[in-house]
Amino acid sequence: MNYKIRILFLIISLSAIASSITLLSQETENAKVSFLLGKSYVQKSGKNSWEPLKPNDFLEEGDLISTGNGSRITVHYKGSEFKIQQNSKVKLSNLPEKSKLGVLEVNQGFAWFKIVNLKGKKFEVTTPNSTAGVRGTSFSAFYDPKTRESSFCTCEGKVSISDSTGKEIFFKKKAKVQSSLQKI
Repeated sequence: MNYKIRILFLIISLSAIASSITLLSQETENAKVSFLLGKSYVQKSGKNSWEPLKPNDFLEEGDLISTGNGSRITVHYKGSEFKIQQNSKVKLSNLPEKSKLGVLEVNQGFAWFKIVNLKGKKFEVTTPNSTAGVRGTSFSAFYDPKTRESSFCTCEGKVSISDSTGKEIFFKKKAKVQSSLQKI
């Protein structure tokens, strides 16, 4: 009888470990919604429809996030944090795990980023008229499609901003930059 209990305990323990490994691997490969206020939606890569987001939903490379009026969402990915504010559209173009270059697109609105654990990889945030290359850890990006202007603010570290012509400028902590299609 004691032998059967030990075997049963061993089987249950191995099942729990296998489940934990599966959950951990899902969390490391996908971004996860950790906070949600108001209504936000996701357009999955390759789809035309929008689905409502819920806390703990997983997001994948290529997904487009849209936040409604008065809404906010926080997404975590491998220790990094993306805070997307109301009336924004942000696309998870390339996640750094699958590519040496991680790219998020701010197509509309405001988002704040805290990037960690790059380890030999690069991370960029693009707007329709400029690109911010992360050389530090936290910064914000704003894009207004009506005026076609982008704004970036470096909170920690350094961020490299380049316009559509490739002109590049480095900004350190507490620096702000605004760009349009004509200038940086």
